[in-house]
Amino acid sequence: MFSFSYDGLNWVPYSGNPVRNIGEDLSSCGWNPVLGKYLGYFRDSLAIRNIGRYVSDDWINWTYTGTILRPDANDIPKTGYYNMHVLFKDSVYWGFLGHFQMNANGNENPPNPTRTDNTVFIELLFSRDGINFTRCGNRMAFLNYGELGEWDDQMVYTVGVPVIVGNEFYIYYNGFNFKHMWTPVPPANGGPMMSHIGLAKIGIDRFVSLSTY
Repeated sequence: MFSFSYDGLNWVPYSGNPVRNIGEDLSSCGWNPVLGKYLGYFRDSLAIRNIGRYVSDDWINWTYTGTILRPDANDIPKTGYYNMHVLFKDSVYWGFLGHFQMNANGNENPPNPTRTDNTVFIELLFSRDGINFTRCGNRMAFLNYGELGEWDDQMVYTVGVPVIVGNEFYIYYNGFNFKHMWTPVPPANGGPMMSHIGLAKIGIDRFVSLSTY
């Protein structure tokens, strides 16, 4: 479903909606100056949590070019990829991947979930061509969910790509204090289930670093 606006405040739905009807519920797309096309990274479907790549000349008609990310043998069993926002900067594609870690049995609604069951955190990836992505930091969390009892202690999802403010990147994210389940267990702090928008900051071009010990 697409909408258009002349001022960023008032939006008019496109008369030809829906432009896609495959089942993706989270997506990332925008203009790519190298391709001279709109470039999109959409989840392949609701049932299959992989990341597909799409291109478009007009923002309306999208061509699928293939699946570019799917869990492999180096992932923890029952890993899924929920979504991926991609920042194109200095000829590098930086991917912010929503890593969904299911219950070890692949249970969407585990009766007694562990701390890490059915949680979502953000991984960092990079690519030179926007197709072949390398997962950074041994697939550790780039932006992790919060400590137990915090407002974002179960799931975090990026809200768009990082934004440059001064000499920092502002990374906005959606945090949840309940798990990705059909019937989530109550929050650890005993309060209501909630979701808020959070802000994380990092220096420009400081996504990856080397340290000596």
